Amino acid sequence: MIVDPTNNSNSIQIPFLPVQGECCKAAFDATYPQQLTGIITINEFQESIENINKKVSIKRSMIILIIISAFTLFLCFPLGIMILSFRRHTKMRRAIEEESAKYSTRSSKPCRWHLDVSAYYAGMSRGRQQFGAVSCIMIDIGGSAVPTNQTATQPQSYFN
Repeated sequence: MIVDPTNNSNSIQIPFLPVQGECCKAAFDATYPQQLTGIITINEFQESIENINKKVSIKRSMIILIIISAFTLFLCFPLGIMILSFRRHTKMRRAIEEESAKYSTRSSKPCRWHLDVSAYYAGMSRGRQQFGAVSCIMIDIGGSAVPTNQTATQPQSYFN
């Protein structure tokens, strides 16, 4: 759990981290943030994180990917990784939105959960630039937690 005071003092980041001793497995940290005391119980929070982690699990998909990749070697492997990453990201967003719906209007301090993905530069490897991404659950507490129906203004063209 990370509290980022520069972003929003009412936001909590729950990082998506690799599981120690497990290959190709990662999960959101289930450590209860103290800022949620009185809003969500420890058991509810851990159950919600567990539900999200279960829905994000890719065990079956990974087994199928390994079998297919063994036959086609380097042809399908990169494509399969991209597909699994996209599916995991989609499942992650849906699972977090489902859990967010539970808490958006339930208490006097509503909170909204959403996925925050940050890209970072990882350096050079074999003459190529390497980039990575970190996924976190952001929990917005209070006034900014309930989304509003704001409409964006139309951009103006300078070539009229």
